[in-house]
This record gives sequence, C-alpha cells and structure tokens, in this order.
Amino acid sequence: MRRDWKPALDAFEAALKRCPDDPQVRTELGRTLWLLGRPRAALSMLNDVLDRTGDHTEALRVRGQVLADLGQARDALRDLDRVPDRPWHQRSPAIRAARAVALAGVGSFDAAREESSQAVEDEPANGPVLLYAAEVASLTGDGRSAQELVRRALAADQPELPPHQRERALLVQRLPER
Repeated sequence: MRRDWKPALDAFEAALKRCPDDPQVRTELGRTLWLLGRPRAALSMLNDVLDRTGDHTEALRVRGQVLADLGQARDALRDLDRVPDRPWHQRSPAIRAARAVALAGVGSFDAAREESSQAVEDEPANGPVLLYAAEVASLTGDGRSAQELVRRALAADQPELPPHQRERALLVQRLPER
C-alpha cells in the first residue's frame, strides 16, 4: 500500500497559516512537497527557512537531499556537509546515501561507494537509501549492482519509495547493466 502524502500536505499548509514564521513547520512543509514530487516548491520553502534562520539543521538536511535528487551534486554536498557533526546526523543512512549520490556526481567515486555501502548496510530495506545506492552504482559504472539495488528499492517498505523516487527508480531499472 502506497502512502498518501496529500493529508500531510494539507496539515502542514494549515499549520503554516497558524504559525507562518515557524521554521519547523516550513521545513516539514518543504519535506512534504519534496515527497509529493514538487522539488522546486520544496526548495523555495527550504530556502526561505535558511534565509531566515541561517543554519537550521533539518532544513539543511532536507534541502541537501532534494538537491541530491535533482542531480545538483555540489550544492547538495554544500548543505549535507554543513549538517552539524552530531552522531544522529552522521549515522543517518538517508543523509549518507544522498551524500553518496552527490559525491559520485562530483567524481569522488571511492568515497561515494563507501558512503553508499554503509547506508545500505545500516538500512537494507529503506527504499530511498537503496535507490540512492543504485544511482551511485550506475554512476560508478556498476550496472549489475545498480539493477539489483533498484529492484530492492522498488520492493522496499521501511520506508517505501515516495512517488517521485519510484518514477526515478523505474528509469534506472531501464538502463542497461553494462
């Protein structure tokens, strides 16, 4: 069963009307927009949070993931590397996997493979983590691994892929194994 993000969007939009300057509400609205496949609207909301607050940790993390999704590797790394050096952020498989895609995007293939591998090891049933790992494998020339990881991503449920990432996974799945 696919998660319906529309009720969350409605709830955060209502919360934003009550608390228009709350950075956490704006960040969660940005995350929800991203999960609904509206990355440009998400970036607008997250940019606003960061313009107002400077280094809002969660806004940096989400914006970094959105930028990684969009293939803006340097900008994604800029944000993800600014997330404070705390254990819960350093060990987050989602951050590590997004960072791995960004690293591969700037040609740091060994570091990308290492980050990706660790993220998958930490959360082997996480759809987004597996998709990022598939993209790293594809970018580093390992088509066979990319195909296996994308199959796992499409079947994953802890959490499952949001709709926009499911579409991207299907595109990766169509690539030749090389």
